[in-house]
Amino acid sequence: MDIVERIKDLCEKKNVKVKPLEESLGLSNGAIRQWNTKSPSCDRILKVAQYFDVSIEYLLTGSDPGIEKYLSHEEQDLIRKYRQLDFISQQKILHFIEVALCE
Repeated sequence: MDIVERIKDLCEKKNVKVKPLEESLGLSNGAIRQWNTKSPSCDRILKVAQYFDVSIEYLLTGSDPGIEKYLSHEEQDLIRKYRQLDFISQQKILHFIEVALCE
């Protein structure tokens, strides 16, 4: 998966279309799609990372070893599985955790 596919995946999970994302970040129409063939500037990648609350490294590589090095294999597996879920399923998981913590 490349940076464009990761951004499209994040958009899908957050129920956001790429074009409105580009508009809200001040990017030109179709800018993100071009990142497969033309390297984006760091400030543009940073804008997208901040919008989705992910690291730049995650956008570029699909992983974030800065965080993962502190997590057990089970925790890393949970995060990978969580990221594969759609937004509604993620919200259900978060709600379940909140309920479990209150017990």
